[in-house]
Amino acid sequence: WEETRKSIVEKTSGNVDDITGLVETFIDKLENVRANAVDIVFQEEPLSSQQIQAKNVQEDLEGIKKELTGLNEEIAKDQKEDKKFENFGWDDPKIDNCQVLEGMIQRLI
Repeated sequence: WEETRKSIVEKTSGNVDDITGLVETFIDKLENVRANAVDIVFQEEPLSSQQIQAKNVQEDLEGIKKELTGLNEEIAKDQKEDKKFENFGWDDPKIDNCQVLEGMIQRLI
């Protein structure tokens, strides 16, 4: 039981670290978008199409779009997976969550 608990905690911690890193990266990118918007508002001449395209390539706009699309798909997959566990009694105060988890592990075995 203790090994299983440690394994679950390690996996969950890893996921939390991944999500934290992703959110930090996303916030940095949002801050860049805001800074760019401020620069656009205060620029004296509009950028040419080639300058805009070069800036998009420099900031890897296509890569960001793909990353966000992948994240959206991953979230949808995780939500489907989470639905499997909705009716296992996690929210019932009368049921010990350890017993619920142990029962789930027994069914997997």
